[in-house]
Amino acid sequence: MTLFIKICLIFLTTASLTHGQIAVKTIKSQGKFGFADSSGNIIVAPEFDVVGEFSEGLAAVGKREGSYTRYGFVDSLGNVIVKPQFFDTGSFSGGVARVKVDKFRLFGDDDLWGYIDRNGNFTIEPKFLNAGDFNEGLAFFIIRERTFLIRSKEKYGFINQVGDTVITPVFDWASNFSGGLAPVKKDKKYGYINKNGDIAIDYQYQKAACFEDNLARIMLDLKYGFIDHQGNLAIKPVFKDARDFSEGLALVKEDKRWGYINRSGEFVIPANFERATSFRNGRAQVMVKGEVRIIDREGKSLSANGE
Repeated sequence: MTLFIKICLIFLTTASLTHGQIAVKTIKSQGKFGFADSSGNIIVAPEFDVVGEFSEGLAAVGKREGSYTRYGFVDSLGNVIVKPQFFDTGSFSGGVARVKVDKFRLFGDDDLWGYIDRNGNFTIEPKFLNAGDFNEGLAFFIIRERTFLIRSKEKYGFINQVGDTVITPVFDWASNFSGGLAPVKKDKKYGYINKNGDIAIDYQYQKAACFEDNLARIMLDLKYGFIDHQGNLAIKPVFKDARDFSEGLALVKEDKRWGYINRSGEFVIPANFERATSFRNGRAQVMVKGEVRIIDREGKSLSANGE
């Protein structure tokens, strides 16, 4: 694990907790992780091997058991709400969270994903090869049809929050809905569908991502750009690499350096960084000549604690 990644683990994040929005940061002590508030007061003791972010008042946490890590959830007071027992998990969204369980293996059977409520009870039984968090009332899922000892290709579809299939699994890849559209892949091309499963933006891209800040990242002719909900090019594909918009800025790569553009495609922070993260809570992490820094939206360097 590089120094850049290690520092990212303790970067300040914002969590939506039961008592409203409060600032929470990950803390580490003797190889274990927990959470503290913005004043440094411990709210979840550092006793977990892995921690996620708070969502709807709960955060995923993991404890190693032999060669495996088991995942559960804690609340903002440090109470274990769902005992660590799952092989993997997502975040809570719409009152449910996706979790992976270990099923009996026969001829290479896969672990399966389902959904639990805040008490750890299954609302949708584990039956998917993989599944996404719910967004705008829908979540993608993956199945693999099988004849005797023969696996077919994976296919993606969408379910609602009671587990009903609302969009048939016919896609080679899919991701979350945002602004009423979801990116999908079919026959080696990417496009966007609406919530009826109809094509809204035709298959034409080499890559496509979810809409963030009303713009979606796409690839055409091996270059990245951004489109609007009508499929119009909002920012021409001219970048070697790019990340989604966050807080009005997108991280993009020009030549071998990273910088930040606005929604007009103009650089507001020049591409001077060897590595960088997207902005969050008005802060981003960058690397300059091997040194990790925290910057604000104007590109000014801040101290390690973000002040």
